Amino acid sequence: MMRYSLLILCVCMFSCTKNILQTSPSCIQQKVNTFKSEPKGNPPQSIIQYTYHKKKVFYIPPQCCDQYSDVYDDNCNLIGHPDGGFTGKGDGTPVNFFEDAKYAKVIWKDDP
Repeated sequence: MMRYSLLILCVCMFSCTKNILQTSPSCIQQKVNTFKSEPKGNPPQSIIQYTYHKKKVFYIPPQCCDQYSDVYDDNCNLIGHPDGGFTGKGDGTPVNFFEDAKYAKVIWKDDP
């Protein structure tokens, strides 16, 4: 019984994540397609959906060293780089992102 419950939970989690990705803006879907076609990074690439100032945004973590992270709004506009870069503190936009961003959902993650 426990085995079946775990299987159902895994299937639901995968399909829920897939549904969230399908309803994401086209630029986010394009990012996923690009990431899938590239060699896997370390750490694996991911896209996290947040609510930031009552709006849906998409955070893409930096992959290495001095690279910036990216945050896109629901209209595919780049809002800014809240972390990463030479200082690790991004470019100062969006302001207070990690303090104000709520309801994190990983909508896509590359296989390790």
